[in-house]
Amino acid sequence: MNFLEPKITFNKSTMLIYKNIVQLIIFLAVSTFSLFIFIRYCVTPGYYIYTTYSRGTDLVNTILTDIDNKNLSNIDVYLTYFENLINELMQELSVYDFFGEIELTKGYHRNFIILKDILIGFARLVREVYYVTQNILVLNEFDLGLNMYEMQHLVSVDQKKNDIFFEVVRNLPRYVDAYQKIYPNILELIQKFNSIDLSYLPETSNFNIREKVDRIKHFLTTFAEHNEDIVQFMSSFSEFVGSNKKVHYLVIFQNETEMRGSGGLLTAFGILQVENGKIINNFEVKDTWKPQYDIWNYGVYVGLNNIYGQNFLMNYGCGATELRIQDSGMYPDAAHSIELFLAFYDRLRSILPHKYPHYDHVILLNMNFVESILKIIGEIEFEDRKVTAELLFDFIKEESDSDEYLYSGKERKQIIGDLTEVIHQKIVTLSFDTILELVDSIVMSIKARDISIYTKNDSLMRFLDFYQMSGRFEKEYIYDYLHVNEAQNCALKMNKFLRNHIEQNIYINQDGTIKKDISVRWLQEKVYQPWMIKQYPSTINFLYRAWVRIVIPYDSINVVSDGFYKSSFLKYVPVVYHDHVFNKLVSDNVIRFDHRRFSYEDPPRKHDLNVSYVLSHRLNFFNTNNLYRLLLQKHPGKSWEIYKINISYDNKNFSVEFILDQDKEVTFDGKSISIKNYRNKLDWILDLTHNVRDILFELK
Repeated sequence: MNFLEPKITFNKSTMLIYKNIVQLIIFLAVSTFSLFIFIRYCVTPGYYIYTTYSRGTDLVNTILTDIDNKNLSNIDVYLTYFENLINELMQELSVYDFFGEIELTKGYHRNFIILKDILIGFARLVREVYYVTQNILVLNEFDLGLNMYEMQHLVSVDQKKNDIFFEVVRNLPRYVDAYQKIYPNILELIQKFNSIDLSYLPETSNFNIREKVDRIKHFLTTFAEHNEDIVQFMSSFSEFVGSNKKVHYLVIFQNETEMRGSGGLLTAFGILQVENGKIINNFEVKDTWKPQYDIWNYGVYVGLNNIYGQNFLMNYGCGATELRIQDSGMYPDAAHSIELFLAFYDRLRSILPHKYPHYDHVILLNMNFVESILKIIGEIEFEDRKVTAELLFDFIKEESDSDEYLYSGKERKQIIGDLTEVIHQKIVTLSFDTILELVDSIVMSIKARDISIYTKNDSLMRFLDFYQMSGRFEKEYIYDYLHVNEAQNCALKMNKFLRNHIEQNIYINQDGTIKKDISVRWLQEKVYQPWMIKQYPSTINFLYRAWVRIVIPYDSINVVSDGFYKSSFLKYVPVVYHDHVFNKLVSDNVIRFDHRRFSYEDPPRKHDLNVSYVLSHRLNFFNTNNLYRLLLQKHPGKSWEIYKINISYDNKNFSVEFILDQDKEVTFDGKSISIKNYRNKLDWILDLTHNVRDILFELK
């Protein structure tokens, strides 16, 4: 035995120490390896991403600062730098592509790759849009780093910042063409964005990124779905606003305070010349009595007469059998009423072309439309007076009734043309947000038939009809239908104060037959004041009287009206006939009642008209799969008409009440009543503008 050799004793204490040392070594090895893995595959890519994000944020801030300073001379450099930045990041991170194979991380990795493609594609898209819109940027006083020759090539020397709107309109065909060329790239970006998986987006307590991305997805989907609408709409719009050419509009103004079938008395007209969206003529507006006098003086005969109740009332004291041009708005179908007006205008133009100039298109509008515009753009100033939506009618009435026109020979309705030009000047300077609101308002006015457009160009007319901008009425609806039309006669501007509502009682019998009772009720609460003398008739000679048509399905039966009694001593016998314009059956009536209220102690004045009928076997409840459907078409010029519908079925009663602000379809399935808007061909515009506003709000 070698006594110099150390003696090692492996007791339990020694073994435990060795075991702890081994475990510590293993732990340190694993920790070191884990730290290496964490740094290599988490910290390092995170650092690359953070660095790129910081550089990208700095770049965006630089671009925003340059935009604030109206300097885009370096935009090409910035976009190239941005593209290179993204590409460098992806090259650095390419070694981590295996994350796309791991179940836990592959969703995030996929979203990251999609985001990279979107950013690169967006940068390229911005560059293309930048080159197309350089003329607008120059007009907006941006420095693009161009020399004088290059700038003059984009815009003329005499163009100013206020001409931006007109420059956009002038170049609209070019923009549409450019849009169609880049749309495949836009669609590719939309598809990529829509492929983002919301479940693999990070969430924080104070920033709901999933909700924001989902909202953008909805907007982009709507945008893509309506691409053809956008192209068609903008291409046709360029024709109507006179892109690179002069366009002549015959504008017909209605006054719905003197109600007619089309929405109001056709009170004035004028020729508006537009080029690149800009009014280029002195918009002269004339009273429609002027052409009527020419019709009589030159013996013009177009063969049009008043019909039924309107003919009866005209011959009673405020007209004759012959149809006058100002009363030619006999139908709520705007296109048809415009054609009646043109029958007079075109005939006069053939005789007096200097007084009745050429036109390309026709616009029929009423006071409601102009008031809705003023509610968006705010008050306007005219000759040191402020005009608001609420004061518009009174202002025009005061100006047009002024004694100044009696003695000066000036055109009393010219105030309408002057206001039109002031409104136009304010519109072209609106902010983008306000323009979006204005677009919404115009769409709603079209749906309400407060403005309609007509043209003799067949292709453009098909466009107007398709998008329901021509104001045509529905002729082919095969289910139940109701339209109540009113045209007053000889009661001045009483429709400014008079209101009505309509109640329908619908009885669905056990055998499925449907009986209907229609009640139209008028209410006049305004107390007469001396200043109203030219608006509010105060003598018995001009008590309220009106031609009222109840328009119903063509094959309705057992039509009964109490119109004979409601016409008072006029004793007009109601007539039931098929009207070819409506393509419906009409119960034709006249009403008359004393509308006058001279003190608050006098009770509000009321009147009514009641019509009942039975729907044909074709519309039997059981023949239509136990689904009753009713189309209600709005009266042009009435923004306040209340409808109440009561349905009695299977010993149960169902009711609904609403304002008919546009055409609506009512359905009843035996359990409940539902209502939806009927004319929806322009709803995609409302959807887009709402989404754009939401996104801009989020960005702010």
